[in-house]
Amino acid sequence: MPEDVVRNELKLNATFPLLLSRAVLPKLRAAAASGPTGMVFLSTLARTHDLLRLIPYAPSKAFLIRLSGCLGLDERFWAPTRVETCAVVVGSVVSAGHRVAGGFFSPSAERYAGVLVDRFGCGRAVVTPYWPHAVQNWVIGLLPKRMFERAVS
Repeated sequence: MPEDVVRNELKLNATFPLLLSRAVLPKLRAAAASGPTGMVFLSTLARTHDLLRLIPYAPSKAFLIRLSGCLGLDERFWAPTRVETCAVVVGSVVSAGHRVAGGFFSPSAERYAGVLVDRFGCGRAVVTPYWPHAVQNWVIGLLPKRMFERAVS
């Protein structure tokens, strides 16, 4: 993989969310004075499973889980605010950037957004709001590593 592709993937999925969070956090803290405020970090099922040809995508999505958790802990411990963080584990969702046939495991972006909004603020640090994605992730986690690797290769 060319170095510029690696750098761009890391900028898009790790560096940009980190710097954006840093930039908007003061405004979110101010807004939290009048009610709960939150930041959502979108990760993927790839964050916990080794998948072919997803370097550095999968590691950068795993980074978002830690970013969300550490930022949320800092907000509760150092400057007790009402700024909540949540890492969302997303599976396949039909969108302009992910053109797949819709179905049970691939909801429309609108359906997924509704489910996500309903689950935000549930008190969990990491959430898989669309239950078919959660089942998918759970089943994958049950498979022996070699079996999973054969299935996805």
